[in-house]
Amino acid sequence: AQTFADNTQEFALATTKALSWSTRTGVSVLAPTVQWTKREIVAWARDHDVPLELVWSCYDGEDTMCGCCESCLRFDRAVRAADATSWLAGRRKGMK
Repeated sequence: AQTFADNTQEFALATTKALSWSTRTGVSVLAPTVQWTKREIVAWARDHDVPLELVWSCYDGEDTMCGCCESCLRFDRAVRAADATSWLAGRRKGMK
């Protein structure tokens, strides 16, 4: 959250408040993993068969993620820390 302020509970609350001015339906932003580390998120995703191969973490890539920007590096570190590298690679192989 220090680098990406939109990863905070405060951001979710502020966005919900802003949406209250432009909608009448009670739209709210939920951030159920906001207190988790990226490693915890990846581990949970692996354990619950979430399609992480569809995650796009990159700010700089075009047809593929660059693998070099801060967001890509953080995602890669989280995948390695959660011991999900081979699991994710296997899932990406099956993509068309």
